[in-house]
Amino acid sequence: MFLLQQGLGVEQIADRRGLTPATVYTHLGEAIGAGLLDAREVLPLDAVAYREIVQHLELLETCRERRLKPLFEALEGRHGYELLRCIVAQECR
Repeated sequence: MFLLQQGLGVEQIADRRGLTPATVYTHLGEAIGAGLLDAREVLPLDAVAYREIVQHLELLETCRERRLKPLFEALEGRHGYELLRCIVAQECR
């Protein structure tokens, strides 16, 4: 979280820590799910893209189903699974 607070992005954090971006997103998702971070503040998305994802998430009942593939496909692959997991962690807690 410290590196995020310093303004580093996921790729930069991954490089600095010797991790893959997917691992950094996993850690972010855990912190978001625990209420330590707000996905809207730490993910590289503007408000419009975030709202679009949340609208699809609600329409597809992703919180109840806990399946990301329908959400990924509805968004035509524009956002990776790692990022979607973080948003689900935020919106489905």
